Amino acid sequence: MQAGIQTLAQLLMLQMIQ
Repeated sequence: MQAGIQTLAQLLMLQMIQ
């Protein structure tokens, strides 16, 4: 579960930057 949450967090961060 933690791995999935971390992946989602990274994707959200990338979207925020773009």
